[in-house]
Order: sequence, then structure tokens, then C-alpha cells
Amino acid sequence: MSDDSRRTIPGLAPRKVSPKTMIARNRPAPPIGAAPAEGIEGAPTASERPTVAPEAPRRATAPRKPATALKSEQGRVNTYIDADTRSRVVATYKATAHLEGDESFSAFVETALLNETIRREQLHNDGEPFAASGKLQRGRPMRG
Repeated sequence: MSDDSRRTIPGLAPRKVSPKTMIARNRPAPPIGAAPAEGIEGAPTASERPTVAPEAPRRATAPRKPATALKSEQGRVNTYIDADTRSRVVATYKATAHLEGDESFSAFVETALLNETIRREQLHNDGEPFAASGKLQRGRPMRG
């Protein structure tokens, strides 16, 4: 009743890359200053490598990652954003969470909010936190 033969999909080519090296954290780090290796199985050739423009210099900011608060110390924030923006944010989180060390989508959003807060404090308040002034206004602002 049991079939011990190896199950395969006909017409499927064998893997060129070991599945273990498909995850970035499992790949060995190249030596610093070394050119990418040519001829390694699964490594892109010079013609396949994307050309990357040099990065613009980044300005110094305060530490990126906020300290993780206890669940009882956390507050909930509800916002409404455009569906396209939300899709873009979620896609970015999913693609980079493992690279940036985000613990959750909430941590990603908290980091983004904190970075924008720091930017505005530096721009408008000499880098000092603004004084708290009560709760947020509910609903849409009155336009006249």
C-alpha cells in the first residue's frame, strides 16, 4: 500500500541553488572589499547584476528604534490612510522586516512615527520635544 519511490514533478529542472542558501541569513558574508564571486553556482553574473546608483549621504538622526514598552504601557492609535498608501506600507514592511529587525508591524509603524516626530522636533523646536497639550481633536477639522 505504501509507495517508497521518490516523488518528482516531471519536466521540472533540478534546483541550481541550495535551498539553505536562499535565505539571506544563511549565506556566508563576502569578505570586505572583495568583488562578487564569478562562477559560483546560483550567483548572478556581471550582466545579470543590477546597476545601483551611489547612495546620497544620509543626515544624522536620533536612534531609530524605540524602546519596546510593556503591553500595559502601550496606547492604541487609529488612523485612516489611503488604500494605496497602506498597501505600499504593508509591502515595505513585509519585504524589509527581517532586514531591519522589526518585531511586528506595530513596531514598524511606531519607528516611522518616531522618526517623523524627531524630524519635526529638530526642524521646528530645536530638537526638543513639544509640550503635551491634551488629547487629539476627534473627527475632521472644521473648514470654513
